[in-house]
Amino acid sequence: MKVFKFIISISLIILAVNVYGQENEVKISLISGPKGIFLRLDGTEELSKLKIGEKKFAVKRKRLDEANFKTIGSMEAANSEAKINSILSAEDLKEFETGQETKMLDFIKSKPSYQSVSLFGELNPGFLQIWGLGMQDASVDKGHFYIYRVFEIQGNSEMLYAESGVFHNRTNEILKDVKAELSSISGMDSSVRFNWKITIPSLEIPEAVEAKQASLFNSINEKTLKVSKKYYEEIRNFLRTEGKIFSSFPISQFNTHFNVYYRINKEVNWTFHSKRIAGTDSLGNTFITADISCNPEDLVEMKVVPEDNVLNQGTESAIARGIAVSNNQVTLIYGLNSKDSTNAIILDWAKLPEKAYYSGIEISRSYEDEPIKTLAILPASANTFTDLDIYPAGRIFTYYVKPLFIEKQDLRQEIPASAAQSCSKFSKPLPPFNVKVETSNGKPKISWEAAEDKSIHSYHVYRGTSSTQFDLISNSVYKTDFIDSTSNISPRLTYFYKIVAMNLTQDTSDYSVTVPYTPEFAASDMYSPDLIEASAINNQIWLKWADVKLNDDFVEGYQLERQKVGESLFIKLHNGMLQNAIFNDTTALPGIDYNYRVTSVSTNGFLGKYSKISKVNMPTSDADVMPITDIKATNLSKSIRISWPSVETDDIISYIIYKKLPTETNFERIGMVAKGIFEFEDERVENDEIYVFSVTAINAKGKESKIVQKKSIYRETK
Repeated sequence: MKVFKFIISISLIILAVNVYGQENEVKISLISGPKGIFLRLDGTEELSKLKIGEKKFAVKRKRLDEANFKTIGSMEAANSEAKINSILSAEDLKEFETGQETKMLDFIKSKPSYQSVSLFGELNPGFLQIWGLGMQDASVDKGHFYIYRVFEIQGNSEMLYAESGVFHNRTNEILKDVKAELSSISGMDSSVRFNWKITIPSLEIPEAVEAKQASLFNSINEKTLKVSKKYYEEIRNFLRTEGKIFSSFPISQFNTHFNVYYRINKEVNWTFHSKRIAGTDSLGNTFITADISCNPEDLVEMKVVPEDNVLNQGTESAIARGIAVSNNQVTLIYGLNSKDSTNAIILDWAKLPEKAYYSGIEISRSYEDEPIKTLAILPASANTFTDLDIYPAGRIFTYYVKPLFIEKQDLRQEIPASAAQSCSKFSKPLPPFNVKVETSNGKPKISWEAAEDKSIHSYHVYRGTSSTQFDLISNSVYKTDFIDSTSNISPRLTYFYKIVAMNLTQDTSDYSVTVPYTPEFAASDMYSPDLIEASAINNQIWLKWADVKLNDDFVEGYQLERQKVGESLFIKLHNGMLQNAIFNDTTALPGIDYNYRVTSVSTNGFLGKYSKISKVNMPTSDADVMPITDIKATNLSKSIRISWPSVETDDIISYIIYKKLPTETNFERIGMVAKGIFEFEDERVENDEIYVFSVTAINAKGKESKIVQKKSIYRETK
């Protein structure tokens, strides 16, 4: 990053051409603003030698894409009071003439040095204009780059004095980074003083942006100072976007003002107070101060808007609020009462008056050598506080209470009201809730939640083999979980658990809800079939196995699973569990090899050991495609839905839907759906009509099943 010095403007790329052999010191500055482009003589050396009214200048201008310059005005000292009054305000003129003890016109005629009154010129461009050192060009358009040439008039001839250029964006980009931050507020009975810390940034240009600017400006013709229409648009677009920083010119305490606005008691409109210039304190901090006169206890609001000396404005500050009152006029909290209550310590104090300068009440607490801790910030209207965090029991706490005031205002209570108190009363605990039991490393793990209550000392865990009879198995659980490590837990039984909480005074809660738990067990602990007998008969696979339910009352049924040979997953072939030790697989496809396995299912849903795998081959068949039966037709509001059994088979690739009237002989094909879809909606229906529907299946070889079922439905008038 490079500092963008005050004497540099974005036009310096043009000056680098040095067509006229000028020195590198900038002699003029161009400043874009809301009223146009302000042109002024500049340069420390030049201004130090200058006398007001001694020289006269002609100003010429052209746009960067134009060929010729044209004269737009001149800079010369004002020679009439009318000219002076048209530029300077009566207030500015009076301030100057009072300080100089002479009329402005007489002052100009005396041809004084600029150095003697430079402060006026640097703070107010109007003085530069009437002294012939500046000019306001209002005849420019926003978003264009202009080049200016200033000629010194010597008799009948003109000598080039300086030239420069500027992109007219009617703004000063760096102003948005000028910050006015409220530092303090001082209240009195009839005024409020606001103090603001001012941050004025230096102007920096990223090297990449500076390099791109240089590249674009290299397209300028050195002799004509003109670019083509194409390059001009590129330059304009650059200066409107990533090159916006070149619409900045450096600012300082001397060319930056701060417009102060205020309003009292939340008036609708803001009132202009003054235009301030930042000062510097002994520590080097930049600041402004403003006093707002008002009535006692008025609410005063203030905001600050940065502005440069050609009326470009920056970002408005945050609104500051202060009250016309001093610290010795406000009511403070002097007395604090405390008392022991159930599970709490209660504080109370005299209520504060309703005043706008209070922002809240701070409650703090300490214990022995521990630091003071803020517990809460309450509304200013509060006069009581309940502290529920009073543990460990019996601890004596010291409490502090004081009012808080508007931020940054010099109002405060130096020594808060205080009181010491402990708590010794506790309520009966609430029962634990959300009790859960799960298996952890083969053992039942019971977990629960409890109400936020620091008086809880421990928990009791109860277990039973019925929901009505329990035994205490632990009375010293200090966490909210417990592992039942009893060795004789049987997987063939269901157990029940419930929890009780106990507080510091050994008062116990009611029981929690009762939660059942059935232990997990090894699959080998339950009888399971060892082998499946399987055979393919009439395009179906018949399976049977030993009925082990006869040998083990813990077995309630069976689960049969099938796997295509070559695939990894076994798929369950039925819903729920099988009650019988036999099954007919009607979904097996011809030419496919299958693996089957079966296991027992216990009364509580556990699975036993799987049987050995039985492999079966379903012979290939050229038989007809299985027809569709059990067709259903349902009237809907705007259609008739046709549906059929959702049986998924690998050889079926699609279904065809047919429709006809009872009086017609042949069916009309009305739709087709892919495999996996088992319904179709016919919207081409009319009321008071009977329709006949049918569905066929298409296999992978393109063969269609026969129409074996026809479903009629009457379309009623709704």
